[in-house]
Amino acid sequence: MGLNLLSNLNETLLTIPNGTVIFSHPMISDIGVIINILKNEDLDIRRIDNISEQGYQIENVENLANLWLEEINNFTNQYPDDISTQKQIRKQSNGLVKLIPQPNEGTFIVDPFNMKSVEQNINIQLLASQQLQNTIVGKLNNQIVTIGRLLEVEGSVELVSLWTDPVNRRLGLAKKVIELLINHALEFPIYSFQKPSLIHYYQTEYRKYKSAEILPFDQLPKPLQRDLYYMNTFWGPYTIIRINL
Repeated sequence: MGLNLLSNLNETLLTIPNGTVIFSHPMISDIGVIINILKNEDLDIRRIDNISEQGYQIENVENLANLWLEEINNFTNQYPDDISTQKQIRKQSNGLVKLIPQPNEGTFIVDPFNMKSVEQNINIQLLASQQLQNTIVGKLNNQIVTIGRLLEVEGSVELVSLWTDPVNRRLGLAKKVIELLINHALEFPIYSFQKPSLIHYYQTEYRKYKSAEILPFDQLPKPLQRDLYYMNTFWGPYTIIRINL
């Protein structure tokens, strides 16, 4: 806790039609706003809240292989020339769906992402303040319009909490946050969880700065195998992109 994952970050400006966005680390007074944004967007709740008592119901276990087949077919049809990524997705998803044992359909699991909690028994405000040095926000007229951060999870670094205000999307704000996070990161590799429909976009963005690949499931760090497995069984297909040196 309190691990510094980013080198010194100077204020960076980006002009958009609505004005100039200033990118920097957030201030302590921004903590409440950031937490509310991420909770309202249902982003990274497992890493923001303390140990949850919410029970997540296992769904789509038996149908997960079919769901992945559909996702791979959709990706292949949309990006027929991206043979390399197609192969990477197949390898990771094949290992994922073959994982045994699988929970029974309808099983409720309480807070699976914190079975080996990295943020247990810590005040949420203290946790957030310790994360300020690893978080980047963009402000327009002193209002937060985009967020991104790096998070250490059991020895692995994840790129998380990527959010942009809907009014200001498609203006390059998320791209700028990604650029700043990756270019100022002190530790590599960095892992990014993505829905299959967004893989091509984010892998293309990451490759502007570093190499990025989708590893076979058994080559992922064990904590990330666990998180990816439960994300798939709760919410359907997700994959992990590794951003390398």
